[in-house]
Amino acid sequence: MRKYKITLILFFLSFSYVFGTGFNVGIYNLDNDLKFDLYNFCSKFFQYKFVLSEKEIQYQEELNLYNKTLLENQQIKESYAKNIYPDFETEKNDSEKEDLSKINFIEVDPIEKCNSFIIDGDEILLNHICLEQNLSLLIIPQTVVVSDFVRYRIFIFNNIEKTFNSIYDQLLPKTQLNLENEDLLNAISPAFYSNYCLVEIVGDNFDSTLVKPGDFTVYDNLVILPLGNYTIDNFSFEVKNEGSLKLSIKKDLEFSEDVLLNSKIGNLEILLNNYLQFKTPLKLDEVELPYTLKITKEGFKDSLIQVSDNVKSFEFDLSPSWQIEQNQFQEARKEFYNSFALSIGLFALRVVSKSLKEDNFKLYSGIDSFVYGVSIVNLLNVANKLFIYYKSSAFLAP
Repeated sequence: MRKYKITLILFFLSFSYVFGTGFNVGIYNLDNDLKFDLYNFCSKFFQYKFVLSEKEIQYQEELNLYNKTLLENQQIKESYAKNIYPDFETEKNDSEKEDLSKINFIEVDPIEKCNSFIIDGDEILLNHICLEQNLSLLIIPQTVVVSDFVRYRIFIFNNIEKTFNSIYDQLLPKTQLNLENEDLLNAISPAFYSNYCLVEIVGDNFDSTLVKPGDFTVYDNLVILPLGNYTIDNFSFEVKNEGSLKLSIKKDLEFSEDVLLNSKIGNLEILLNNYLQFKTPLKLDEVELPYTLKITKEGFKDSLIQVSDNVKSFEFDLSPSWQIEQNQFQEARKEFYNSFALSIGLFALRVVSKSLKEDNFKLYSGIDSFVYGVSIVNLLNVANKLFIYYKSSAFLAP
């Protein structure tokens, strides 16, 4: 019965082919609870296949031959339908143009009623999916709810070696569904590389920075590299052992010199990066960029400035606190009178709707009910605006 189901599934799958070359890896997502984007994760960290083994090269050649055969069969069917002889010379072999060192991740749509076969590692079904999608590997993330925990597993099917393994198994409490990037990378990396090093950069943030040569991109201060010599932001280092490597790199610091802080008001208190300095006028000899300035004075509204450029001078003009309160009072008064005017209009509309309701009950009863409801809501709004108006005027009272 199981073989019959799989045969039927393969029959329907065989009607659609996905042609293409390169080292393709499929993501067959069975994660219904954690919602972790494994496709995006893998696409960021696994960009290149460092070295293609003899088996991988041979598999690519066989895969290209398989695709070519399918294409020719399809062309024969179409030519017979049109009563013309098939011209195979028009077909181009794109594999010559494809960079096989680039890893292409493909999201594979789950097949209905096949999840149990996939998780069981059914080789016939998995092999057929890989052939139809031109995949060398198929990665299958799955989640299962276990009481107050979510079990997150990752399976991988290697269609070159015809092996199916569980490479990651983590039990996470529902209150903390976080996966560690480093753990995931250590679990998945052996599927792509025989010799590699997971480099962690300690210290400053180097996200999206390129490691040369090879243009390897750093994400979350992590990058996977083959053995060799590299440079990142003018810092040179060597990866000579596989495993893990921690680098401590400090970016070149930028400073702003001779910064003049002044104000027409005078005697403003200056806080540089939340540390109290002196009162204006003030000259800063050397400040590391970026920095934050907070300007305060009793009776005035505080001002906060984030400085990222080498600006030489600042002139501060703070707004008096009473002016802010005056503006708040004016705004509150305007909103109250607008709301009050609306309530008068709604009252007049209610009188009209009631008179129309008496003449034609069925037609205008709904309108009357709607106007009544809006009137009640607006009355509550008027009360709220009146309270805000009163509170704002209290600050201005002598």
